[in-house]
Amino acid sequence: MESFALHSLSTTTTTTTTFSTSLYTRISLLHRLPKPLSITKSSPSILSLSTIRSSTQKPLLFSALHTKNKTFYSNFRILALDTKSSDNPLSDSSEKPTPAQKGAKLIPLLISVSIGLIVRFAVPKPIGITPQAWQLLSIFLSTIAGLILSPLPVAAWAFLGLTTLLVTRTLTFTTAFSAFTNEVIWLIVISFFFARGFVKTGLGDRIATYFVKWLGKSTLGLSYGLILSEVLIAPAMPSTTARAGGVFLPIIKSLSLSAGSKPGDSSSKKLGSYLIQSQMQCAGSSSSLFLTAAAQNLLCFKLAGELGVMIPNPWISWLKAASLPALISLVVTPLVLYKLYPPETKDTPDAPAVAAKKLETMGSVTKNEWTMVGTMLLAVSLWVFGEKSAWDTLAWFAVLVGMASQLTNLGVISWMSSCVSKNLQSLSLSWPAAFGVLQASYFFIHYLFAGQIGHVGALYSAFLAMHLAAGVPATMAALALAYNTNLFGALTHYSSGQSAVYYGAGYMDLPDVFKLGFVMTLTNAIIWGVTATFWWNFKAPFTRSENFSCNSNDLRSLTNFSRSIDYGLDWNTSDSNCCTWIGVTCDNSTVSSKRVVRLELGSKRLNGIISESLAGLDQLSILNLSQNFLHGYLPDRLLHLQNLEIIDSSNNDLVGPLPGGSNLSSIRYVDISANNFNGSVDAALCESSSYIHTLNLGNNYFTGEVPANFGRCSSLQQLFLNDNHLSGNLPKSLCQLRNLRILHLQHNLVSGPLNDEIGKLSNLVELDISSNKFSGILPDVFERLKLENFFASSNNFSGHLPMSLVNSPYIVILNLNNNTLNGPINLNCSAMVHLISVDLGSNNFHGPLPDVISSCQRLTNLNLARNNLGGEVPFAFKNLQALRSLSLSNNSLVNISSALAILQHCRNLTSLFLSFNFHGTIPDSFSGMTNLEVLDLSYNDLSGEIPLSLEKLSFLSKFSIAYNQLHGDIPTGGQFLTFPPSSFEGNKGLREQQLTPFQPQQAPHDVQLADEEMTIIGLQFGLGVMTGFLFTVTLCFASGWVFAKT
Repeated sequence: MESFALHSLSTTTTTTTTFSTSLYTRISLLHRLPKPLSITKSSPSILSLSTIRSSTQKPLLFSALHTKNKTFYSNFRILALDTKSSDNPLSDSSEKPTPAQKGAKLIPLLISVSIGLIVRFAVPKPIGITPQAWQLLSIFLSTIAGLILSPLPVAAWAFLGLTTLLVTRTLTFTTAFSAFTNEVIWLIVISFFFARGFVKTGLGDRIATYFVKWLGKSTLGLSYGLILSEVLIAPAMPSTTARAGGVFLPIIKSLSLSAGSKPGDSSSKKLGSYLIQSQMQCAGSSSSLFLTAAAQNLLCFKLAGELGVMIPNPWISWLKAASLPALISLVVTPLVLYKLYPPETKDTPDAPAVAAKKLETMGSVTKNEWTMVGTMLLAVSLWVFGEKSAWDTLAWFAVLVGMASQLTNLGVISWMSSCVSKNLQSLSLSWPAAFGVLQASYFFIHYLFAGQIGHVGALYSAFLAMHLAAGVPATMAALALAYNTNLFGALTHYSSGQSAVYYGAGYMDLPDVFKLGFVMTLTNAIIWGVTATFWWNFKAPFTRSENFSCNSNDLRSLTNFSRSIDYGLDWNTSDSNCCTWIGVTCDNSTVSSKRVVRLELGSKRLNGIISESLAGLDQLSILNLSQNFLHGYLPDRLLHLQNLEIIDSSNNDLVGPLPGGSNLSSIRYVDISANNFNGSVDAALCESSSYIHTLNLGNNYFTGEVPANFGRCSSLQQLFLNDNHLSGNLPKSLCQLRNLRILHLQHNLVSGPLNDEIGKLSNLVELDISSNKFSGILPDVFERLKLENFFASSNNFSGHLPMSLVNSPYIVILNLNNNTLNGPINLNCSAMVHLISVDLGSNNFHGPLPDVISSCQRLTNLNLARNNLGGEVPFAFKNLQALRSLSLSNNSLVNISSALAILQHCRNLTSLFLSFNFHGTIPDSFSGMTNLEVLDLSYNDLSGEIPLSLEKLSFLSKFSIAYNQLHGDIPTGGQFLTFPPSSFEGNKGLREQQLTPFQPQQAPHDVQLADEEMTIIGLQFGLGVMTGFLFTVTLCFASGWVFAKT
C-alpha cells in the first residue's frame, strides 16, 4: 500500500523523459535505468520544502535545501503514482504538473482481466470449493494483478472489481461493501493523515534533529541517532513512506551533501550510501516493534482476527514479543553494514553543532506541533482533508480486504491450507519444520510483490491458515508472519514505499540494493528467528506444549461457532484446550496438537445459527446438533468436509433449500429431518459418497418429484422422505437400490401405481407409502422380497390381496387400511408365521371371517373394521391367545352371544371393538376377559339389561354401549362409576341408580391430637414423602425409563 500512495509523501519532479507510472513499468525501468543524475550543492533535496522554514537564515547543515535551480531527480518520479502536482501539498508550486493518465493501459488491462478469466473458465474447479467461492477467487486474483500492473488508477480498478462482484452476483451488495465499515481500514486511512501531520508540522524533523545533535559525532553515531529517532516516532506515524520521504531522507541528504557526498557519483559512498542503507535496513525492525508503526501491521492483525486468531492485549503483546529481537536487530544491523558497506567518512564532528544551530533556527515548539502531539488523528485529519492518496487507499484497500474476508468465509483459504497441510504431512514434517518452510516461502515470494500491503492482502490469510493446518501455534504464526512482512521491506528497491524513496535519492547502485538487501534482510531474519526462539519461550506462551492440546485452527472454528449461539452453549472459550469443552472429542493422536473429530451437541437447547466456521473442522467425523432450537440456513461448506461421516441436525428450525454441490466423500449418515427445509430434493447429497447408508429428509417442506437419480446411491440402506410435499410417480430408478432396507414415503402426494420394479429391492424389510395417492392393484412380487413391515394405508389401491403377499413368510406388520381392496380375506397364516399385526380396515372385503386367521399364533392386533364381512365369529378364534386388540366394527356380523363366548378365551385381549354389527342381548359371559381395558358395543341393536358380570372387569377404562335398546339400572360396581354419561346415551330404557350420599364421620373430641403431635407426624410424613420421591426418581433414571441407556 505504501508504494501505491508514494506520491502523497514525495515532491513532484519533472523529467526530460516521460515514463509510465504504473508499477509494472516502474519495476522494469528500475532494473534498466542508470544511476540517478548527479546534483550539485545547490540542488534541492527530494523533500526540501518539508524542512524549509520561514526564516531567511539557512544553517549550514541544511544549506543544500536552498533552491537556486530546477535540477531534479529524473528517476524518482518513476516511483510515484500518477497524480497532479496540485494534489501534492509538498510539491514545488512552480513546477509544471505531470499530465495525468488518460484512459486504460491496454496491455496491463488485458493481462489483469485474462488472469481472472483463465482461473474462472480454464482452470478446473477443485473438489471442495463451491462455484461461488471459485468465481470470487478469480475476481480477487484479477484485482490483485490490476493493483500490481496498474491498467487504471488503483481506486478505479478496485471499484471495477467490486462492480464485477455485484454484476456477477458473486456477493450481495451488503457483503461486498462490508469492509468499508471496517474500523481497521479507517484507522489505516487516517494514519496517512497522521503521517502527513508529522511532516507538515515539522515535528518529525525536530525529533530527528535532536538525535543528530546528541549522537552525531561519528557516522555510526549519526546512523544510530537516526534509527533511534525513527523508533521513537514510529508508533505514532504508521506510514513508513512518510517517515522515509518526509523526515529522514531530507536530513540524510543534507548531512551527506554537507560532507561532500553527492548522489550519482563516486562521492556517494562517503556518507550518503551508508546512512541510507542503514536507515532502510533498520526500518523493518522499527516497524515491527510496534503494532501501530506500520499500516501492514494493522492489516495483519485484522486478517488474523478474520481467521479467529485473537491476540489478547494486542498492542502490549505485540511489543512484548517484538522487543528483544527488534532491539538486537537495530543494534547489530548498522554494525554489520559498517563492515560490509563501510562509509569513507568515519567521523562527523561538526554535525552536532550544526544540528543545534538548526534547532535554534527552528525556534521553540510551535502551536501546530503541540496540537499534533495533543490532538493526534483528529486535528491532522482536518488539516489534510484533501489527502487524495488516503481516499485511494480506502477504495482499493477496503475492496481487497472485503474479498479476502469472503474468501475465508467461503472456505477457499481453508481449502488452500488443507492442501498444503496434506503435502507437508506427506513429508512427515514436525510443526517447527513446517513453520520454517512456510516462513521462508512467504519471505522469498516477496520478490514478486511491489509493496508490503499488497503482499499481505494477497497471501497473509492463506499462509496463516497453512501454519494453523500444520499445527503451528496460532499466536506465534500470526505474529511471525507479520514481523516477516516488515523485515522483507528492504529486500529490493520496490519491496516497500521507503525502499523506493531511498533508492530514488540516487545514493545506491541497483546491484548493491539487491546484494545488500538479500544479505541484510536474511541477517535480520536470522536474528529474529534465533532471538525469538529463546525470547518467546521465556516471555510469551506462544510455543508452550500446553497450548497444543487443541489444534489452533479447530479452536478458532469452535470459538467463532460459539459466537453464533445466543444461549445454551456452556463453553469456556478462554480455555485454549477445546478438547475439554462439552460435546467436543479430539482424536487419540500422540502429537501435542490434537484434532477435533466429534462435535456432539444434541439436546442442549442451543439457540442461534450454525456458523460457517464449523467447516474449518476439517478432521470432523461426527456432527450432532439435533434436538435444539437452531435456526437459519445449513451452511453449504459443511457439506464439503472430506472426513465427515455423520451429520445430524434434525429437530431444529433450519430453513432454506437443501445445500447443493455437496462433496462429502466419507459421509455415511445424514439426518436433517424435522426442520423447515424447502425446495426440491437433491439426490447429489448421497452421490458424492459411496459409503452413505442413511439419508433422512423427512418432516420438512420439500416439493417436486422424488429424484430419479436416487438410483445412483448404490450403498443407500435407509431413505426417509416422509412428511413432505413430494409428488409425481415413484421413479423406477429407486428400485435399483439393491441394498435398500427401509423406504419411508408416507404423508406425501406421490401418485400412480406401485410398479412391479419394487420386487427388485430384494433386501427391503420396511416399506411405508401410506397417506399418498397411489392407485391400481398391488403388484404380485412379494415373494422376491424379504419385506417385514408393509404400510400402504390411505391410498387408492384396489383389487384382491396378492397371493405372494398373503403367503409371505417374512411379513410381521401389514397395514392396508383405507383403500378400496376387495375380495375375501385369504391370509395364509400357516405360511405367515411371523405375522403380529394386520390392519385391513376401511376396505371392501366381503365374505365370512376366515378360520385360517386362528393359525396366526403370534397375532396381537387384528383390524377388519369397516368392510362387508358377515356371519359369525369363527370358533377357531379362541386359539388367538396372543391377541390384544380386535376390531370387527362396521360389518354385518351376527350372534353376539357366540362371539363373546368364543372371545373370552382370548385371555390377553385388552381392546375389543364390536360396534355397528350385532342384535340380541349381551350375554353374561365375560369371566375370561379379565384384562379387558376397552369394550365398545355401541351402535348395535342390543336389548335387555347390562349384565352385572361386567362389574368384574376391574381394568376396564373405556366402555360404550351407547345407541342400543337396553333398559334397566346401570350397574354401580366395578369401574361403572368412572364412565361418562356418553357411554350409556341413546338407550331410552336405562336409568341411573340412586346412591346414598357419603357422610363423613366426625372424630370424637377426646381423640384429637395435640399440636405438638401433629407437627411431629407432619415432619415424619414429609420426610417419608421426600425419601420415597428421591428413591423413585433415582430408580427411573437408573433403569433407563427417563433416558435410554447407551
